[in-house]
Amino acid sequence: LAAAVVAGRARTFASDGRCGDTFPQGHRATDSKRWLATDGAYSVEHEEGFEPFVVASRRLVPPYDERFTGFGRNKILQLWEAARLCGFTFEVVPSHFVVHARHAASHAQRAVLGDPAAAEPGPRLLPSIKALYDRARLERLREACGSGG
Repeated sequence: LAAAVVAGRARTFASDGRCGDTFPQGHRATDSKRWLATDGAYSVEHEEGFEPFVVASRRLVPPYDERFTGFGRNKILQLWEAARLCGFTFEVVPSHFVVHARHAASHAQRAVLGDPAAAEPGPRLLPSIKALYDRARLERLREACGSGG
């Protein structure tokens, strides 16, 4: 994979402003340049918006919040809860990777972000998704801290 990146036949996610550039914080903490240059695993700090591809026991990972449907913030909330409330840490393993094939935006993604290719961009549900995300985080903090109010 590293050779394909060097040759320009592949890109790391959100590393160069061309791929994943609408939400670079989703994979920024992975530090793709470091990943390509190292042979050893390394730890990364969780940061707001982090949504890496993970391997973990299903029994240990907090469940998705079913209020999130379609596109936006569901995985971010799940991994925020795993890191901040459950003590998960993130380790990048250079010998492992996921290939993400480019594809057209889904209907759900266009509903959240709008359709920039359309004459009329359409609905943008992102503000309501962000509000739900903020509300869900507060609920989880209250549950974790034993505060109902």
